[in-house]
Amino acid sequence: MLTLGEKLKDLRTEHNARELRTTGRRLSLKELGENIGIAPATLSDYENNKKMPGLENAAQMAQFYGVSLEYLAGLSEPINMDTGTIQRKTGLSKNAVEALYIAPAELCSFISAIMESSHTKGLVHDLIKHGGNTDAT
Repeated sequence: MLTLGEKLKDLRTEHNARELRTTGRRLSLKELGENIGIAPATLSDYENNKKMPGLENAAQMAQFYGVSLEYLAGLSEPINMDTGTIQRKTGLSKNAVEALYIAPAELCSFISAIMESSHTKGLVHDLIKHGGNTDAT
């Protein structure tokens, strides 16, 4: 089984191969970092298994490469389909398909914000502790 760093390197290599065919150039770590808002040195640390990304950064990378968080975590195989293929198979509009790619990152950011907020920490803890039953004692 590949490590997370190996998966990220493979994904960047695949992305660069596609970019080279379509644009004649490759994406550097600096450009990738600018696209997804993660420092190039941090991306390098992820690829070399020196650091593990948090949920938000993992979601940004998964979205950029068009894979799931489950794939990055080693829980599933990659599903790489272009927007057109997804449209044909599902009947969804281009905007709907693109929204599906964006949703996981936004959802992860939302969940992180809730978990880190001093106003909601107790509520989230209670919901987890009681399985959503707020009447439990």
